[in-house]
Amino acid sequence: MLIVQKFGGTSVGSAERMAECAKIVQQSLNEGHQVIVVVSAMAGHTNNIVALCDAVDFLGAHSNVHEDLSTELTHKLPSVVEFPKKSNYSLNATKHRDVALSSAEILSAGLMCLSLEKREVKSIAVQGWQVPIYTNEAFGNAEVLSLDTTYLVQLLKRGITPVVCGFQGITKEGDISTLGRGGSDITAAAISAAIGADRCDIYTDVDGVYSCDPKKVDAIKMPVVNYELMVEMGLNGAKVMHHRASEIAQKHSLNLWIKSSFGHSDGGTMLACDGGKDAISISVWSNVSLISVAHDVFEWNKQFFSQINHIVERECNNTLDIALSEDNCKIFSNFAKIIDIKSNLSKISVVKYNIDSCYKEYVAKINILAQNLAIDIKWVNLRPHSIGIFIAAGDEVIIEHIHNCIIKGETI
Repeated sequence: MLIVQKFGGTSVGSAERMAECAKIVQQSLNEGHQVIVVVSAMAGHTNNIVALCDAVDFLGAHSNVHEDLSTELTHKLPSVVEFPKKSNYSLNATKHRDVALSSAEILSAGLMCLSLEKREVKSIAVQGWQVPIYTNEAFGNAEVLSLDTTYLVQLLKRGITPVVCGFQGITKEGDISTLGRGGSDITAAAISAAIGADRCDIYTDVDGVYSCDPKKVDAIKMPVVNYELMVEMGLNGAKVMHHRASEIAQKHSLNLWIKSSFGHSDGGTMLACDGGKDAISISVWSNVSLISVAHDVFEWNKQFFSQINHIVERECNNTLDIALSEDNCKIFSNFAKIIDIKSNLSKISVVKYNIDSCYKEYVAKINILAQNLAIDIKWVNLRPHSIGIFIAAGDEVIIEHIHNCIIKGETI
């Protein structure tokens, strides 16, 4: 059996965690399987690089900054308050920024190979351009166009376990590109589809997909989840797997599992084409701005909007409402006139297959809960498989109430 095993940032976040992941790989090899490993950046490392890139951007744009101040700011990174704490990651990325960002996965791949070597497992680090994984030129949020598995197959035939740097790609012109936050999931799914893997295991810090973030509520684990629901959950803020990876899994009917690398013994959650359609979950997207712009802004800048996953389907008076991260909203305001803006919001979404049949029931329950908690719902957004409400960020207390009412069936 050929297995693609992807390890996320928390799974490879330290030398000890690397050793635990290497143990998982070795166990699969000992069972007679072939394994392709995909690694994310170690937890926090990409954020550090983003902060450094922001520092260079800031100091480059303010050449009159005193040398002593420049030195002081640089030493304080990445916590310096004068710079944005989060980059306009997808919207202002450049070729140079992508080169810098891709270095975090190289570190992870090298360390994973060292861990595997200690277990006498032959391995080699493979960067995105070495695979190669070809992408378009949407730097910072590139889309995979094609993938050549020849090199990976050659390594497997030689008894070598490839450790692929997730998140990375290369354009047809030879420029390094990155796939956006959570892009290592995309790498794993794309490789699995292209090489015909028998199974793709996504390892994270939770032992499957839950009815809500288990760090926020007493959530219920879901043994099977439909592909379409996973896509919708990802689009609405769930971080367990990137929505584009779910789309690839759905398109190619991948045998894909979400598992924990932290010692949980059960099988995790399986993604399925036909099963799992009765699952219901609550997804949370924090730090959101809801803006209104002239509709023609969308028409003349479709490339900009192609990198935004949350265009709200509401048009009136020739305007378009768009949900953006607050960081991206600041960048957007630099080149487009914003008619109206509501900032510091959270979007809470109930995700269910063909949710329109339950729309009135769920909205009525959510409205009652909001009234009981004195929470103002800014707006309600209906999609084919989700109902989303926009609320003030400080009102996330409603999450547990919505979960317990709709998921667990508790009375209001």
